[in-house]
Amino acid sequence: MKFRFLLGSLVLCFLAACDDELSPSPVLEEELAKQKAIEDSIAREIAIQDSIAFVHLQDSLAEIARQDSIVRDSLVRDSIMQDSIRQIAIRDSIVRDSIVRDSLKQDSIKQVYDLQDSLLQLDVQVAEATIAPRRVGPVGQYGEMKTGVNAEGVGRIYGSCPAYSTPGNEVQVRGMSLYWSLIERGTDFYNDEKITWMVDSMRIELIRAAMGVDLNWGRGNYFTDTEKYRAFLDSVIVSAIKNDIYVIIDYHSHTAHLDPKSSMLFFEYVAQKWGAYDNVIFEIYNEPTDARWNWIKLYAETVIPVIRKYSDNMVIVGSPAWDQTPDLFVKEPVEGENISYSFHYYAGTHKISNQGIRAEKAMTGGLSVIVSEWGTINANGDGEVSDRNAEWQEWVDLHQLSSANWSASSVPEGASAFESTNMELTASGKWLADNVFSKNPTSYVKCE
Repeated sequence: MKFRFLLGSLVLCFLAACDDELSPSPVLEEELAKQKAIEDSIAREIAIQDSIAFVHLQDSLAEIARQDSIVRDSLVRDSIMQDSIRQIAIRDSIVRDSIVRDSLKQDSIKQVYDLQDSLLQLDVQVAEATIAPRRVGPVGQYGEMKTGVNAEGVGRIYGSCPAYSTPGNEVQVRGMSLYWSLIERGTDFYNDEKITWMVDSMRIELIRAAMGVDLNWGRGNYFTDTEKYRAFLDSVIVSAIKNDIYVIIDYHSHTAHLDPKSSMLFFEYVAQKWGAYDNVIFEIYNEPTDARWNWIKLYAETVIPVIRKYSDNMVIVGSPAWDQTPDLFVKEPVEGENISYSFHYYAGTHKISNQGIRAEKAMTGGLSVIVSEWGTINANGDGEVSDRNAEWQEWVDLHQLSSANWSASSVPEGASAFESTNMELTASGKWLADNVFSKNPTSYVKCE
């Protein structure tokens, strides 16, 4: 018993001694504190370096983003530049095409002038005026139509007869335009019987032959069936000469300036055959629709010399926008003598304050104007007889304008003067008979 107690005591003493050895000494605690301080310092330094590295990383990322933006902007600029280069290429192509077209146009003009030179060099054989009129009419009284100006310098039309050749003695005649010759019913009135009836019954002083030259409405045109169309035209001219009235040979084209060679060939024939008659008036371009005035001027100065080989008769030049802008020629008229300018109106569509004023400007500028086509109805050739007709006719008479009404035909439209070839008058025809042709003389005195 004592032995076990003694042994337990010894074990307890040994454990106590060991516990004293395991407790940290002051020196060790100081060393541990220093070690801890060093570790804290290292941790703080690492944190600082990490912070600096993070800032640098952010700066690097920002720089990368900026570089990417620059690259993107550069790509955009390159794309824009490519588009610009393409646009420049397109414009260059357009310019080259324009140059090619201009070159072709110049070649075409040269060919036309070559043709003109060849025509002008031909031996001129002017047909004599051998057809005798069966009565004295306006041509016998006034003579050949001549352009001129009145005492105020305003453009007017006179006659070659001395009594009608000076200011104060202006000539004004009123008549009809035949329908476009391109359709079958259009030429029903291209004959002596119908024209003579209009002279005797309606007292017309002028007839206009609207010769189709460059379209095909089912039976060709002057150039595709020349003999047939020449027969139509010659029939009208012969009837006009026999009835002693004026006749306008109308080259009825909306694009004549695009083919001046055909025009020259046409007028080479008609001027040589009919140019000796005082009755004849040459209208070289009907209602230009898409042509500038200077193009028309060039065209006119190309075609007129061919006519002048055979005739000094009056020539009518068309004006842009369906013959409604003759004032465009005031500053630079077509070169030559005895040249007038056409003006067209339709009472149901046009107004004196809009279209008429332009004709007035042309006359005030010294140009002679003729109303080679006008209608009692709308510009499309249809509709009712307009209430504005009286106003327009007062204006026409005020300016002493010769005129041709559209149309002497029985084509089913409001503009036609006749119901049928039996010569029954339509509403338009009756209005013309009562309000326009009733002002024409019933007789004429031959010029001495």
